[in-house]
Amino acid sequence: MVTTYSLLIVSTALYAQAPEWEEEFPGQKGSLPKSLQHSPRGLGIGIFSGSPTGPIALELSYKWKQSMQQLALGGDMPEGNFRLKFDHLWRAYVIPSHEYLYFPIFVGLGLSTKIDERYSETSILEEDYISLRVPFVMSSNNENIAIDLYAEVVPTVMVLPNLQLGFEAGIGSRIYFF
Repeated sequence: MVTTYSLLIVSTALYAQAPEWEEEFPGQKGSLPKSLQHSPRGLGIGIFSGSPTGPIALELSYKWKQSMQQLALGGDMPEGNFRLKFDHLWRAYVIPSHEYLYFPIFVGLGLSTKIDERYSETSILEEDYISLRVPFVMSSNNENIAIDLYAEVVPTVMVLPNLQLGFEAGIGSRIYFF
C-alpha cells in the first residue's frame, strides 16, 4: 500500500514538472515525429502473423490512392524453409467511424508460396506449394498517424503440386515512412 502511494506521488510530481510538448518541440503536434503525422500512404514496413508466412513475418507495402501492394516474407529459417506472399489490392469500400478514424476494405489478387530448401532443388515436395490468393483486407487508419493495423481473410487455390482449395488468414501492422 505504501508502494502504491509512493508511486502515485512520484508520478504526479514528474508529470507536474514535465514541460509542455509544444514548448519543447515547437511546431510539432503530439508525441509522434513529424514524419509519421500523415495518413497511411507511401512505403510501409511492418510485421505480419498468420498463414501462409507463419508466426512472425516481415512485411513491405506500398499504398497510394486507391491501391496497395504488399509483400511478406517469413517461415522457419532454422528448418530451412521460407514462405512468401505478394498481393495487389484495390480499395473497395471505406467504413467511416470518427472524424479521423476510418476502416478501408481492400480486395485483390496475389500469390503465396512455401519452399523447403532442405531437399533437392530439382523436385517439388508435397509440403511445397504455389497458391493463387484472393485477399479481403480490412485496416484501421487514422488520417493523422502513419500507422495501420489490419486483418485479412484469403480464399486460395493451390496450383502446385496439385489443385486444391484452401483458406488463409492473418493480422498485421505497418508504419508508413514516406
